Amino acid sequence: MQFEWDGSTWYYDDRKVTVSVAGIIKKETGLNWPVDFAEALQSMDPNAIQALMWLVRQQNGRVEQISEVDGPIVPFMEAYAAGLTAEAAALVDPPMGAVEPVGDSPTTISGNSETAIS
Repeated sequence: MQFEWDGSTWYYDDRKVTVSVAGIIKKETGLNWPVDFAEALQSMDPNAIQALMWLVRQQNGRVEQISEVDGPIVPFMEAYAAGLTAEAAALVDPPMGAVEPVGDSPTTISGNSETAIS
């Protein structure tokens, strides 16, 4: 996902969180990835938000400790939520041309024969 915050475009993918990164989050916040972390974000836990800011910054090439990351909570979380909303909307209603058929016509494979769908 991507979102605009603090005058920049930020990219974030929670599927890229590694075991070592999850361990750092656990050590720094006491929150297990992803369940406790997600629940803490929903309750606006400041440690979880700081860790999320760190994750976003880390995935965008910023190297720093979680404890060094600071910023206004509400604008960050509003931007993050807007990014989640946009990503969810794109999944429900993909842009035109996002899915293109392969080959001349759609086909199904039945046993050992290929049959065109009409």
